[in-house]
Amino acid sequence: MNTDFYGAYRFALSLAGSPDGVDMPEDGPTQGRMVTLAYTQGEQEIIDTAKKRMGVTTQHTLTKGEGSNELPDVNTQSITVAQGPVKRKNR
Repeated sequence: MNTDFYGAYRFALSLAGSPDGVDMPEDGPTQGRMVTLAYTQGEQEIIDTAKKRMGVTTQHTLTKGEGSNELPDVNTQSITVAQGPVKRKNR
């Protein structure tokens, strides 16, 4: 049974660029390691609890405030128009 899901993902990316796509590295920035990301303190607590429960060690690769490193052609602004809160009719 193949359990290398990251490798399968990278292979699918390579397929999307074939046959005329540019060469791409076999491993991305995470090099096949599991990555977790918390957007809130509550999510970080969930990750920390699961990590402790499973006996998993971690390696922090980014710290808060480092910013984003998207390629120049990546859209970093939402294409949707900002809307206010949704107003509901009284029932």
